Order: sequence, then C-alpha cells, then structure tokens
Amino acid sequence: MREMATLTDAHDARVLVDYLLTQKIVAEVRPENGQPVVWIHNEDDMDRATAIWNEFRTQPKDDKYVAAQKPAQELRKLREQAERNYAKLYKDGDHFWGRPHPMRVPVTMLLIVVSVLVTLWVDFDDNRPRQLQLTFTDKPAFSVPEILGPNNEVIQHLREQTRERQLAAIKRGEIWRLITPIFLHFSWLHLIFNMYATYTLAGLIESRRGPIWLLLFVLITGIVSNVMQFFLPTFFDLQPPKGILIGSPVFGGMSGVDFALFGYLVAKTIYAPEPGLRLPRDSIILMLVWLVICMTGKIGSIANTAHVAGLGVGFLIGVTAKLWKKLRQLR
Repeated sequence: MREMATLTDAHDARVLVDYLLTQKIVAEVRPENGQPVVWIHNEDDMDRATAIWNEFRTQPKDDKYVAAQKPAQELRKLREQAERNYAKLYKDGDHFWGRPHPMRVPVTMLLIVVSVLVTLWVDFDDNRPRQLQLTFTDKPAFSVPEILGPNNEVIQHLREQTRERQLAAIKRGEIWRLITPIFLHFSWLHLIFNMYATYTLAGLIESRRGPIWLLLFVLITGIVSNVMQFFLPTFFDLQPPKGILIGSPVFGGMSGVDFALFGYLVAKTIYAPEPGLRLPRDSIILMLVWLVICMTGKIGSIANTAHVAGLGVGFLIGVTAKLWKKLRQLR
C-alpha cells in the first residue's frame, strides 16, 4: 500500500477514488492531520494512478469523474460480495496467533533460526572461545578502583590503549563483528524474549515492506546499535558500574534491532501513519517503561545504549519519508 496524494477537499478525494476504481485501481481515503489522503492498495498501480491524479488535479469537476461515481458504487458492492463469499469458503492461514504466518516472513524466520543456532553453538555464555569469535571485540574489558579518578592520566592512557586493542580484530578485516553480536544470547530467557519480539515486530514489518527491505533495515540498525554500544557502553545506565570501566564489555542480543523495529512502528503510529503499520498506545508505553527498567540495572547487565540507539535510528527511518515529502513541498 502506498500513499499517493493529499487533497484539501474530502469530496474530491472520494470522487478520485471512485474514478480510480473504474480504471481497475483500488484506492481508499484516510484522514491525516485533518486532510484526506489517498492510498493505493497495489504498488504496481502507482504509475497509472499518479498519471490519473496529475490529470484530475487540473479539472476535478470534469464530467467523466462525476459520472464514475455510480459505476464505482456498483463495482464496490460486487467486490464486497465476492470477499464475503471467499471468506465463507476459505479459512485464513496467513496469521499465526494473530501474527504473520512463518512461511510469509522468511527473513524474520531466518533471523530467529540463526539466533537460536548461534546461541546454542556458543552454549549461551559458557563457550567463551567460540563466543569471542562473534562478539564486537575479542578482548574483554576490565575495571580499576575509583580511587584513581575517571580523568586520571593513567586512566585516560589505559582507555585509549584498550580501545585500540579491542578494535584490532575489526581493523584487520573481521568486519562480521559489526553485526554478529545481534545473534548472541546469554540465557534461555534472553533468547526467548528477544525472539518473541523479533517475530512480532519484524514479522509485521516484513509482511508489508518485504524481505529485502527488512534485511537492509536489520543490517543498518544492527550495526549502528552495536557500534554505539561499543563506544558508549554505560552512557544510558542509570546505575553506573562499580569501579572505572576500561573498554567495552562483551555484549549481544537482538534487542537493539528489536527496539529499532519498535521505533520504526512508533514513528508510523504517531507521526507518519500508514495502514497496517501501527502499535496500540498501551504497547508503546509498556515498551518505553521496559526500556527505563533496563536502564536501572535492577534486572542485570543490559546493553542499554544499543536499545536507545536502535530506538532512535528506527524512529528516524520511520519519519524520513514524511520529512522528505514535506521538504519537497516547501521547495
């Protein structure tokens, strides 16, 4: 489904939708910020629909558009009757517990399968040598007593030296480390919770955006959240760790990507509404409360920077198209 045009008159929007239907283009009108917006159901029809819209906007009162209203009503009735008949004969198998069927979301299922296999291969947090082949860095962090002070010259030197050591693997060509931490999980609860969120959020988006779009989204948001977590490991921790942390601890999990998916859907819900890509307000509040709970440190060591970075970049991706459209209108 694609947004085609924003009109100023609701009646003209309905007339346009009726005419499009007579041209075998299914569309609908949705209000947005007090204005009627025309959405095209089938993306393959966008070019023809846009051509019709460009002609319609010059003469919206033309007789051929007005005359299309009655035939459109008849076509709509026939379509609704056909859908009712189809529903009686066909049991919908496209949804699994209210979510997209696994066969319809291959990239989502691939993310889940790879996460499970990788996590079992590293035996959660027990097989350290295997785990360190996939973490962002293969050199662990360490802490020193706070008595030295965070701005002590020795501390600063240790931080610079440790960061260079921790980045050495990536600099020598092990670039998979930029993304592979998203597949590492450290307990069954960690794995199950993240995979449930992935299936719910990624499945919803993939079913509407397609597998290639989702794959690119995961790569971008996964790398961004991992990089931010490495360089700012405790920036969003409300409970700072004891001692002075030198370097970035080992981290992993799909939650940075999951929060990016969440951020994208939040943007679509409250800023750039789009049919089928929205979350209930109570779910948004619940996820944000969970984000803050993770920051408190009461439930263990959490990669909070990855969560916040993922949320931010996902939200930005969600509003980019809307912002770009507004910028073009200002020109």
